[in-house]
Amino acid sequence: MLRLILVTGLLAAAASAASLQKVTYPNPGASSKPDMNVYVPDKVVDKPPLVVVIHSCQSTGESYFRNSKIPWKQGSDKKGYITVWPTSPHSGTCWDVSSKSSLTHNGGGDSHGISNMIRYAIDKYKVDPAKVFVTGGSSGGESDPPRLALALALAAASRDLRRL
Repeated sequence: MLRLILVTGLLAAAASAASLQKVTYPNPGASSKPDMNVYVPDKVVDKPPLVVVIHSCQSTGESYFRNSKIPWKQGSDKKGYITVWPTSPHSGTCWDVSSKSSLTHNGGGDSHGISNMIRYAIDKYKVDPAKVFVTGGSSGGESDPPRLALALALAAASRDLRRL
């Protein structure tokens, strides 16, 4: 009986082996060095979409991923798309939403680091460059002007990446 339970448990674990992985990515031209965490579901569609999920202040990409109220991991498992969960390199883990470097296209700030993650994911995971989406909460995507500017900077970077 114990063998049957053990084998069943091993098969269940093998059935869902996907996990969040910290990835080293090329980050040319960016002085900001956010960590890149990637979730690749067990079953990925051909030329998958990419969703970049930017955490709120006092959070991390890893903790945002573990939050069951954030739907992107579950959607990834069901729909077969890739998700990237960046972690801010700043004290308190808030994103830089106001410096010239983050608000300027390829200016070296946080948005530049995240756009380098997107470039890497498109190449490494064969993502469809026309299907790159960015979402987030608080400093990762709230609608007040500086935060909206960061989201728009990332959207502009994604648009440029479609030409790859």
